[in-house]
Amino acid sequence: ASKDYDPYQVPEYKAWATEDYHKSGYAEMLDVYMTGLYYSFITKDDVDKVLEKLTIEGLIASEERFNRIKKLVERNIANPMAKDWFTGKYRLYNECSILVNNKKEITRRPDRVMIKDDEAIVVDYKFGRRNDEYKKQVAHYMELLVQMGYKKVKGYLWYGYENKIEEV
Repeated sequence: ASKDYDPYQVPEYKAWATEDYHKSGYAEMLDVYMTGLYYSFITKDDVDKVLEKLTIEGLIASEERFNRIKKLVERNIANPMAKDWFTGKYRLYNECSILVNNKKEITRRPDRVMIKDDEAIVVDYKFGRRNDEYKKQVAHYMELLVQMGYKKVKGYLWYGYENKIEEV
């Protein structure tokens, strides 16, 4: 992604892109998202190993891009709200389908679910404007986890380019 790309200048993107989107690491966050980096590592110690793997696979084509992505990921996983999420404390399910028992949908697929004993934490990554529909989406994931028998269920929206985590 180009560091100069500004989705706010594209009319159909104004619904989700904030006016200062291009100033806040959009290209780097797109790199993180598109390479699947957040879905690839379990602990903060895995970041370098996963970045190197993505480089070998051709998804990270330059040292500059490698360093930009690494810096952004390290900033985000240092977020105090996420401090335990990348320690290996939880069993991790990235992009795993949850079977739904109704006629409208068959499965739902949260970005990240972390499990420990009877506790489940669901995190959904977002890269644009805040939207109440996102809260409904995470609340639905939380309901499904309760139906699966988890007693303590928490849900979060993580606005990656801002590094803001919002509890649902």
